[in-house]
Amino acid sequence: MDTAKANDLKVVLRIGPYICGEYYFGGLPLWLRHLDELACFRCDDPVWEREMQQIVSTVVAKMTDQLWPNGGPIIMLQIENEYTGSQTYLE
Repeated sequence: MDTAKANDLKVVLRIGPYICGEYYFGGLPLWLRHLDELACFRCDDPVWEREMQQIVSTVVAKMTDQLWPNGGPIIMLQIENEYTGSQTYLE
């Protein structure tokens, strides 16, 4: 972030969980699949929503000083990339 700012570059920060379809498990953190009470990903599941809230809140809290309104280079935080709109149900 410091290098981007020093060179007057803007940053779009992908915070996940889905970064690239080519990665194993679609870029989702592997530990998510081990949560017994999780029914599906990207759905109206309270466990999924709780875990996503925690992930996103943690990243945003760490990056707050780097956001554009606070003088940093980050102009956008991107949750998903190449998301097709389908839900992943666990069996």
